[in-house]
Amino acid sequence: MPPISPQATRPNIIDESRVFEIQELFFSTTDKRGRIRSSNEIFVRVSGFPAGELRNRPHNIIRHPDMPRVIFQLLWSEIESEREILAYVKNRAKDGRYYWVVALVSPIEGGYLSVRFKPSSELFPVVRNLYRELGELESSAENAGAGKAAGMVKSRAALDDRLHELGFADYRAFMHSAFERELRSREAALMKRRGGYEKKQTDGDSTRKGTAADAARGVVVACEEALSALARLFNELEVYSSLNEGIRSKAGFVASLSHSIRMLSLNGTVEAEQLGTTGCGIGRVLDWLQTFSSDIREGCDNLTTPLARLNSDINSVIFALNSAKLQIEMTTDFAVETLRAAAGDTGQKEGIESGAMRDLYGCSRNTVERALAALAAVEGKLHALDGVQRSIWKSIRSLRLIYLKGKIELASVASERLGIVFDDMNRHLTDTEGNLSALESLIEELHKELRRGVQHSAPIERAVRKIDPGAAEGAADSGGECTAA
Repeated sequence: MPPISPQATRPNIIDESRVFEIQELFFSTTDKRGRIRSSNEIFVRVSGFPAGELRNRPHNIIRHPDMPRVIFQLLWSEIESEREILAYVKNRAKDGRYYWVVALVSPIEGGYLSVRFKPSSELFPVVRNLYRELGELESSAENAGAGKAAGMVKSRAALDDRLHELGFADYRAFMHSAFERELRSREAALMKRRGGYEKKQTDGDSTRKGTAADAARGVVVACEEALSALARLFNELEVYSSLNEGIRSKAGFVASLSHSIRMLSLNGTVEAEQLGTTGCGIGRVLDWLQTFSSDIREGCDNLTTPLARLNSDINSVIFALNSAKLQIEMTTDFAVETLRAAAGDTGQKEGIESGAMRDLYGCSRNTVERALAALAAVEGKLHALDGVQRSIWKSIRSLRLIYLKGKIELASVASERLGIVFDDMNRHLTDTEGNLSALESLIEELHKELRRGVQHSAPIERAVRKIDPGAAEGAADSGGECTAA
């Protein structure tokens, strides 16, 4: 195959989008260097490149100049570390037009798999504006002679700052939230468009039906069964997410108790010192409160640290389950595509690289197994929080006793300011007691939901194992070959 000239791969940019529908999924696999090994027909159509021009070409053949370099730097850093990553990407078609995707990139044997779908959530406009800012920063640094590396350093700092402003601890936290929002938005659009769930159409030309085509239909049926099994668990993902956010909020309030008590006791100590000898009794109480606030801080740290880890673990479970669902749906669509190719219903005859279906299936199976293992692990970790919560309750009860002692001492001290300090202290204790009770209820509810989720694991694993990745490839090999890139 002759090399493609730079002019052929870098057309003029046209500020117009390619047609790309909400229900469409497409994928590509690459080797470790990012050279394209395989894809499906939708990728070929949307990108505008014939399959032959994509095969063995670097994936950046579709890179759009509007994309900030820092996003690709981040992407490669993650996948080279064998971690899955999700990113919004603006791509350039062969004719110079653009198309936006949400890309889920996963390590596979010998390379990477990227499954893409159309972004539609309320987060998408925010990302477009952010990318514009990052691109301008990089261009400005380069134009000033600082170089690409310096531009990406500035861009990465700006990315982190902006994510913090949006309420995300880091890019992975943003990625988890973005994936959930985008899939929810897509599902809502599909339900509205279709009026409900739509099974994949697998009937082809009856003259081409036979063992291989029947096997391909079996792949579709098995994928549908796996998606149905996953759906039972997916009905609970929104509950996981809601409980997780509630736990994060309540944990933050409980953690603030030690700081509040310490500040109030310091303010009270200043006032007590101004009272002289009449403040001795109340002064001792305030000293106890200051000392005890340190113990409370240690107890709160013992609670908030595992709760923060729990929050991250739950988000990772949700992300992995969403990944599995998307990858199995992509496997289903690709099996339908190969079946239509076997029936002679496709115009693409370039031939599919052997192993593409196995790559899709293998990745989805690994993702399912990882997600279910993480689900079971999180469910098991919740038991460890029981002892920490009991310790916090013990500390709060001790604080309450010290507070009551202070109220008694306060009766002999004429100080309106000290009265305000103790009233504030009572309010903080009462609020914390309420939030800790609510936290316990949320953790108990999450535990119950996770136990129920773990019970779904066995049927999900059985359904996923029924998928035979060789069947659809056999359909393509037996007649009517499918797209490759």
